Amino acid sequence: MTMRPTTSRVYAGLAGAFIIAILTATAVSAENPAAQPAKAEPTTPPATDQSSPVPLATALDPDDPVTRLLRQGKFMKALDLVNRTLNEPTPYLSRGLYQRGIARLALADRDNDQHLYKSAGLDFARVVTYFRRSPYRGAALLELGYVHQKIGRHDLAQQLFKRSGRLIRNDKDPQLVRRLDLLIAEQPKMPTGS
Repeated sequence: MTMRPTTSRVYAGLAGAFIIAILTATAVSAENPAAQPAKAEPTTPPATDQSSPVPLATALDPDDPVTRLLRQGKFMKALDLVNRTLNEPTPYLSRGLYQRGIARLALADRDNDQHLYKSAGLDFARVVTYFRRSPYRGAALLELGYVHQKIGRHDLAQQLFKRSGRLIRNDKDPQLVRRLDLLIAEQPKMPTGS
């Protein structure tokens, strides 16, 4: 009898694969500095609406101070505030991890910082792995896929985009659906298995 892995095991496997990918990429780049990607011009993600420079899950409380800072594009201040929040016991751990991931991701895009991409990816992977019922899970999967795209793991990015597409609804998060569509369109075509 073949046992199917549970969803949490699958996500834990993806989180483990992400961590292995990060460690492998870090070790390879440390051994061979020529293998490190050239620094590209810093970019910021395109604004999807005038109130926020980055697309955010609509489940975020608009009155939350970190959410306000993210919407204003004050990512360093948002990162400092969310780090202070996460250092204390909080019932909003999945929200804080998602917000910290968003702040790190925006800073990584601005500075093309591979370390920040990987740190953001770990935050998103924690949301996906440890908070199965979190309202930020679909958005975290989407951004985790984006991180994989940025670090050159297009195979994992494609899987994560597919999973996030099942969780993000157009009627609740149209800006995330648009972002997902754009990211999928940017994905290089992967060979199909037989």
